[in-house]
Amino acid sequence: MLNVQHLAWHREHNRIASELHIINPHWKDETVFQEARKIVIALFQHITYNDFLPLIIGQASMARFGLFSRDVNEGVFSDCYDADINPQVLDAVNVAAHRFGHSQVTNYQNLVDDNYNTVAIKVDDVFDNPQLVQLNNGTNIPFIVDGMRNRLERIPEPPGSDIVARNIQRGREQGVSGYNKWRKLVASDLSNHSKCLESIGKHSQNV
Repeated sequence: MLNVQHLAWHREHNRIASELHIINPHWKDETVFQEARKIVIALFQHITYNDFLPLIIGQASMARFGLFSRDVNEGVFSDCYDADINPQVLDAVNVAAHRFGHSQVTNYQNLVDDNYNTVAIKVDDVFDNPQLVQLNNGTNIPFIVDGMRNRLERIPEPPGSDIVARNIQRGREQGVSGYNKWRKLVASDLSNHSKCLESIGKHSQNV
């Protein structure tokens, strides 16, 4: 699926670049590239903030943190831009928090063939298999399916690997702090949470 996404956005960039070249034949290649890049980034951000994020964190959180790109009351898009905002993210976000996307993968991927028929393919048969990009072409689930945990990349060398084990290893290699440290940023009282973890035999400091 990542291959499909990458290919789709690269093709969209090239399509926009071709249109810009027609409109502005005097532009140098670098100018065409950079202007097309700006437009593609804007498209990607629009989809992220209007279609993806509301499904992930909910409408209430979107409104609470002012993340909607469209003013609900005015019905117009925001044109605000602050060049002083630091766009960097914490290493823990990249190494740990954003790994939640692995729980969005299902055991089967539904693709559409040239005749618009749905083709269901097992994820452990297609991981790192770019030939499926030739096919034309959710919300969160709270677990990671077996196709990602036990049989990932089993082709060409079975039995495969485990994406969860990779995530844990990546966090340890990067020195990501424990769960309690990050929870303190959004919750002042950890007592009830710690008791919950200890009730299932886990010390809160080891999570």
